[in-house]
Amino acid sequence: MKFFSKKITLVILGCAFLFACTEDYFEFDKIVVDEIRPEFAIPLVNSSLSLEDILANEDTNGVITTDNTGALEILYEGNVVSGLGVSNVPIPDILETTTISSIPSPPPGVQATIPASDTVELNLNTGIEADSIRLKSGSLVINFNSTVRHPISVLVEFPGMKNANGQILSKTISIPPYNGVNPSVRAEVEVLDDYLLDLTLNGTTFNKIAINLSATITGAAGVPTGTTGNLQLTANFRLLEFKDFYGYFGQEPIDLIEDTILIGLFKNFDQGRFYISDPVIDIIIKNSYGMPVNLAFDYLDALTPESTIKVKKIDLQGNDPISLLYPIGNGVEITNVRLDKNGNIPEIISDLVKEIAFDANAIPNPTGRTDQNYISDTSSIGLDVKLKIPLKGFASGFRMSDTVDFEFEGADEIDNALVRTRVENGFPIQAELQLVFTDGNFMPLDSLYSQGQEIIIPSAPVGSNGRSTSTALKDTDTELTQSRFQNLVNTKHILVKARLETTNGSAAAPDTITFLPSYKLDIAVGIKAQILID
Repeated sequence: MKFFSKKITLVILGCAFLFACTEDYFEFDKIVVDEIRPEFAIPLVNSSLSLEDILANEDTNGVITTDNTGALEILYEGNVVSGLGVSNVPIPDILETTTISSIPSPPPGVQATIPASDTVELNLNTGIEADSIRLKSGSLVINFNSTVRHPISVLVEFPGMKNANGQILSKTISIPPYNGVNPSVRAEVEVLDDYLLDLTLNGTTFNKIAINLSATITGAAGVPTGTTGNLQLTANFRLLEFKDFYGYFGQEPIDLIEDTILIGLFKNFDQGRFYISDPVIDIIIKNSYGMPVNLAFDYLDALTPESTIKVKKIDLQGNDPISLLYPIGNGVEITNVRLDKNGNIPEIISDLVKEIAFDANAIPNPTGRTDQNYISDTSSIGLDVKLKIPLKGFASGFRMSDTVDFEFEGADEIDNALVRTRVENGFPIQAELQLVFTDGNFMPLDSLYSQGQEIIIPSAPVGSNGRSTSTALKDTDTELTQSRFQNLVNTKHILVKARLETTNGSAAAPDTITFLPSYKLDIAVGIKAQILID
């Protein structure tokens, strides 16, 4: 005796696979038959599915929630963030040299004090004006090079630089006399972590640090009268990074990385009339830059490949650019913008949107310097784009298609079979179905329903509030003769064709149909078959 191959059940159960895309729920390997008889009946499937089960199985990108009315809602989300503030205000290394030239030799034992001053400029990005900066890290290397033949005591001060205790950066450095061969050299290193830099020179400018020198020369014996020398200071600011920035950031755009939101809800649908009564796109912007900022989209597009226009711009409904709320000092402010059904979102949904792509820039200080800006090293702009699809609306003539790879075995073991599908449907939607069996070149060999597409899933009745009032029950019998089994030996693919329509799908008030978490679709499939015994 040959054994009936379980793969044949895939042909018979294809209809259940298509109803709700529930292939993961049919565990054929758990079916056990104690004895093969000339005629037998086996219950093959007994599944109870909610809409969450179906959508979670087919759409891994969306999050299923409920709205404030208890209706099901699908949420798709994409989010991007700008670079941190420290990356937008890089502080280059600074090398500043100050020279006191032709210092005369005082008489032995006599002291002479020579003052000098200089400024150091921060070469920041174009348009950035720093009033003050608190440093997170960095260092200052002070080098003195002397060709003066007398000992020198140098007081060097940076009056605009204060440490965490409020003390001005000040160094007194002793430099020995020049020996006539090699200049005298001395160096000091100051770690600048948590230093506050006042860059205004007492409120008169920006981006500048003052340096004050006072060199005291003590006359040494044996130095010829009229001998002169030079004293050179080199201030090297290295690896500066700020913690807090106050001033004017300029108007250079802050770029946000582009992103794409994949919409899996419609991936198997290709045509039909589809309407959602109240879809929305929520745009949420979190801003921790303490300054006026406008956010402008380079593009906010919907990909609708089933439509005549493949890419559609999403109507921003007057929100372009978006003026962002901003914190005064350290903190975060959130700006919310909602694009609703008064724009073109319902049209985009009905065109079976597959993706939403967006890219945006933030434009700081759109009206110029009006207020002092504040930026921290971690300041950023975060952009969330959320598409909310509440399952309220209608579908009419809505078609879906899919292809399932298939391997057929055991056809010569089956004489004939009767497949019975019992459906109890609590959803306000009906489905017609057809399975077409094809060869490896997708040439049709046969179809499951010889009379064409049949309503396998009847729609549940609906009350005036658009919600199901009870369930609908239907049995569907399909006979597969031994000759039809033989014709399917070369089947390599199953083409799935379905037509869906909600209750009152063409009604004048389509927004009355509502999907609830409590709706269930119960499917039971059994086979009664006769086999051939050698």
